[in-house]
Amino acid sequence: MQTSVKKWGNSLAIRVPQAIASQINITEGSKIKLILKNNIIEIIPTESKEYSLKNLLSAINNENHHNEISTDSPIGKEIW
Repeated sequence: MQTSVKKWGNSLAIRVPQAIASQINITEGSKIKLILKNNIIEIIPTESKEYSLKNLLSAINNENHHNEISTDSPIGKEIW
């Protein structure tokens, strides 16, 4: 499949045909990674991870929970 390069501000843009976008599961706003290898541009969809505090905290268990560590004694007017 062939497409053309267009001007977009100070950059250049290409249009990804819907047939290809569907195959690699990208939509408007999808994040991609561009890699240049031997004068060939690879377009790789990246998975955008959305984190929430609730999900992050739910991953803490007794096996990956660490105890507090002491780094040194107070230097200024800290109260420990």
